[in-house]
Amino acid sequence: MFFSRKRKTPHIKVDKSKLERETKNLPGFYRKLFTESGQSTQLDTESMLNAYHQRNKVHQSKKTPPKNPPNGKRLAELDVLRSAELDSNRDWDDIDYYKAGIRGIQHYRKEQELAGVLGDSYFELKAEPSNPFDSNAVAVISNGHRIGYISAAIAQFFQGVVLGFKQSGKRLYVPGRVDRFDSGIVVLPTIRKIDQIVQSESSKPIDAFWESLPTDLRQKVIDNHFHFERQSAKALLAYASAYPLYAPYNRRSPEDSIPLVWNRFLRDLRISHNESVIRQRKSRNREMIRLAANGMSYREIGEKFGLKPATVGQIVRELRPTDFVPKEKKRNSIKSSQSGKSKLSIKDQGFSTIQERNAAIMHLNQDGYSHREIGEQMGLKRDTIKKIVQNMRKNS
Repeated sequence: MFFSRKRKTPHIKVDKSKLERETKNLPGFYRKLFTESGQSTQLDTESMLNAYHQRNKVHQSKKTPPKNPPNGKRLAELDVLRSAELDSNRDWDDIDYYKAGIRGIQHYRKEQELAGVLGDSYFELKAEPSNPFDSNAVAVISNGHRIGYISAAIAQFFQGVVLGFKQSGKRLYVPGRVDRFDSGIVVLPTIRKIDQIVQSESSKPIDAFWESLPTDLRQKVIDNHFHFERQSAKALLAYASAYPLYAPYNRRSPEDSIPLVWNRFLRDLRISHNESVIRQRKSRNREMIRLAANGMSYREIGEKFGLKPATVGQIVRELRPTDFVPKEKKRNSIKSSQSGKSKLSIKDQGFSTIQERNAAIMHLNQDGYSHREIGEQMGLKRDTIKKIVQNMRKNS
């Protein structure tokens, strides 16, 4: 009868003081196997650790960590692994890099063995727009073998960066670490750092490239609230050969593949433009209110500023009624109400002529104020204001 001889596990000396701590770091397969065996002697634990370390030794000796090829671009160095942020509660405008887990790494154990990856190394990022499960997928590659993906929440923003560098003829590499078959991380740059990297790789910074674009193309983007629509995105494709990192990376739908570097630049440009427009409108509105208080009609003001009379009236109505009358008239009106007088002279009302006073009354009436409210401001009776308004409408 033939009996097969069981192969003995090679024995490697293990520091017994670290035995308990190393047991906690065992992968799920070894940890489950040890728990189900029901044996808790130190010898069994040490034997299992020896087998695990021996497998890692063989696994690590298959291939050396990948080096950065001539056509590759390192987004960070291995030293960043120690300084990169792990939590997402920090303001991303204050940091340059952050750590992200490799998703699905437990499903690619065979590929990890073939790649020979363990410990600190560089990993290639490869976009997979034709992925059937996620069109924004970005795979993590080691020595030509896929070992996982970056998370979908990050990939939807990061895939455009990968495709942009691919359009320029470069592959992206990031530092990372694989501790075991079901755990790994990569270090990725924040959006602010990506903008700096992209502009450093281009012959022109993004603001200089924007100024070099044709005036009509820039105006189209501004008219579209600082966004590239289909026609302007197609026009941007003409610069793909000279500035591949600024041009859309998908010719079939260029408006959906604008590089990430444009988002931050156009946002800042939109904010500064809006602030300038607000300052100009405030200055214009102050001038319109001043002209209205001096007796100019809404139609005349609208012709001067290119607005409709109704728009002018809406802007002027934002002020209080007392803003249309001089301060002297306001004081005299208060004195009149206190003394019981029902009528003030033209001079006491703050006007030089009756026509000027009547024009101010018409402005207040057009703004929606009642005859009683206008009479209180002018120091006149309600019936007097009503007659003035009727006569002014007949004569106009």
